Amino acid sequence: ALIEYFIGKSFLTIFVITNQDYNVFNKSKKEDFEIQLKSLYNSINKYERVSIEKKSKALYDLIAQPIAKTLSRKISSLKIIPHKELAYLSFDCLINKDNQYLIHDYNVSYHYSALFSKLHNHRQKDVPKNIVIFAPIYDNQVAHKLPPLRKSESEANAINSIFNTTEKNTVKVALRAEASKAQFQKSTQNYDIIHLATHTIVKKEAINFS
Repeated sequence: ALIEYFIGKSFLTIFVITNQDYNVFNKSKKEDFEIQLKSLYNSINKYERVSIEKKSKALYDLIAQPIAKTLSRKISSLKIIPHKELAYLSFDCLINKDNQYLIHDYNVSYHYSALFSKLHNHRQKDVPKNIVIFAPIYDNQVAHKLPPLRKSESEANAINSIFNTTEKNTVKVALRAEASKAQFQKSTQNYDIIHLATHTIVKKEAINFS
C-alpha cells in the first residue's frame, strides 16, 4: 500500500492507495501536533522508553489508525510518503491499542513522492551492484552521547547475506572502527549503494551539517 500525507493548517490529509482501492482521510489536526512530534523525537533521542510508548500511542491514533482500519489483512508492506515534520518521524515506532509496533504488522519503507516511487519500481532489478554497509555500532565508545546500536551488526550481516548470493554483486561490510569517516568518503566513488546502519543527527538550522 502507498500512504501519502499532507499537513495542512488545520487538517492532516492521508491518501491510501492499494491495487484494489483508493481512500482519502481528513483528520482534524490539533494545534499542538508539531509539538507532539518534536516531543517524540526528543524522547527517542534520549531513549526515554516509557515516554516514547505513551507519545507513540497518541500519534498512532491520528497518523496510522485510519490506515490500519482500511487495509486488508493481505497487505504486508507500507510505502510512506511523509510531508513536512512527518519526514523526521520513524513510523515503525508507532504503537497501536494492543501495544504492537507498526513494524510488527507491516514492512515499512519511505519515498519522496508517488512519481519517484513509480520510477523506482520500474528500474531494472537484476543490475549488478557494488554495495558497502557501514555499522559503527558504538558499543565501545560514547559518541555524541548516543546509545550503542547493538542490532546494527545483525542488520549489516543480514543485508550482506541477501545481496551476496550472486557473483554479480560485490558487498563490503565495515563494522566498528572500520566504519570511519575516511572509509565512507572513499566509498562514495567506488560503490553504487551505501547503506548506513547508524544514528542520524538532524540540525534543522543548518541542514547541510546534519
